[in-house]
Amino acid sequence: MIPKFKILFLVDVLRGWGGTEKHLYQLISHLDKNQVKCFLCSFAATSEMMRDFQALGASTLLLPLERVYGITALKQGLRLAQFLRQNRIDIVQTFHFAADFLGPLAAKSARTPVIIASKRDMGFQNSSLHNFVLRRIQSFIDETICVSKAVNQALAAQKLLDKNKASVIYNGVDLSEFAVAHEDLSEKKQELGFSAEDSVVAMVANPRAVKDLETFARAARRVIDMEPNVRFLVIGEFHQNSNTPSYREKLNHLTAGLNLNGRFCFLGRRTDIKELLAIADVCVLTSLSEGFSNTLLEYMAAGKPVVVTAVGGNREAVIANETGFLVPPRCPGRTADSIITLLRNPHLAERMGRTAQKRIKDFFTLDAMVANYQSLYTQLLSQTLIKKTMNHCKRSSMNRKTQDRTDG
Repeated sequence: MIPKFKILFLVDVLRGWGGTEKHLYQLISHLDKNQVKCFLCSFAATSEMMRDFQALGASTLLLPLERVYGITALKQGLRLAQFLRQNRIDIVQTFHFAADFLGPLAAKSARTPVIIASKRDMGFQNSSLHNFVLRRIQSFIDETICVSKAVNQALAAQKLLDKNKASVIYNGVDLSEFAVAHEDLSEKKQELGFSAEDSVVAMVANPRAVKDLETFARAARRVIDMEPNVRFLVIGEFHQNSNTPSYREKLNHLTAGLNLNGRFCFLGRRTDIKELLAIADVCVLTSLSEGFSNTLLEYMAAGKPVVVTAVGGNREAVIANETGFLVPPRCPGRTADSIITLLRNPHLAERMGRTAQKRIKDFFTLDAMVANYQSLYTQLLSQTLIKKTMNHCKRSSMNRKTQDRTDG
């Protein structure tokens, strides 16, 4: 039996509720607090998000860092190593490049027993320099956790993980969170300025290039040409970075050019996502790349038929033509056709939604995800303890033999 252990989650950025942030929040809030003490460290985070994690009982540390190469990175790496030693952290688990680079170095310096790298995408953002660095520190990592088989295979092909030290743990969702009273639906439509007869097609995504909202907008135009009483929603916030203004302007220009004003709505960040999903008839993801989308699981948990691109882990979550439609990326025509098929065949849409919800219950629950993580943590710590004991016995045996020769 492994005694209570300490784990530190190291993540590059905590500034908005994207997939990684939601995943960490779920994991920290549901791990067995009688067995695990959680710590959270970030190189860039809002005070609001840090408070949210502190409210879960996690101890937090902010190590401001803008560039991963340089004297500041070295100093923050040393501070991290000192923190790991002082708090006797048993496991370090990293998320994204800066954490994947500095985390193992600091943990090795601090003699942290277990180092885990979490891989949540297909590596599409990595530069050749990033990949060079990540390959060089593979020997420091005890286990790489991938969110899908697709991620595992893609990173193995790029030699960014050791296949003998890699696991797949799927994301999970809590089905009970998606129960919404039916009488609330008409009020939500009225609040948005929609009529009761309007159909709703929704996408939950923080707008950025990889989500390819251009395809969603072009598909919307084709759908509206065939079915005028359809409204399209984009639920998610534009992150404030150097690339955001141009992408926001690009999308605004595109939707205006497609004459979608009033029918294609950017709602920004919302706290009522479950209610918005409840009024949706079809849910869509047009991503160019996905590791294993939390959003897709939420669509399915809400009992919605989906139209998603056949990329990455999407093909592991969705059973084509049973829980939804898989379409090629950058294909507004196929996307629009699939949406129209579901809007015109409500019985098909309902059946797909029910099947999707059952698939979540059978394979992708939050409880299963947390249990898999906790089991892996215990397994890795047990293996480390066994190795430590064997090494101690080996050294003791060698010392005895040396002593015997000396005595003889």
